[in-house]
Amino acid sequence: MITAEKIDWSLRWKQEGLEAGREEGRRKGLQEGKAGLLEQLLARRFGPLPLAVRERLAGASDGELDSWALNVLDAASLEEVFHG
Repeated sequence: MITAEKIDWSLRWKQEGLEAGREEGRRKGLQEGKAGLLEQLLARRFGPLPLAVRERLAGASDGELDSWALNVLDAASLEEVFHG
């Protein structure tokens, strides 16, 4: 027999799952936005980007994107952005 308590727990788990999914979506969206902006900055500074660089940006962690974005300000080359 289904009790009110079981229904409450079921609804609570469902809500927590939805909230976790939304949060993950927000994080992913922000990361994709950072990668897209960095790609634009790099292309503006260094010209058309090789496919390998675009793929690297797409697969980068949040921390890597932040670090590379700061490196854009001082880097003289694409390589310096990623290794500076």
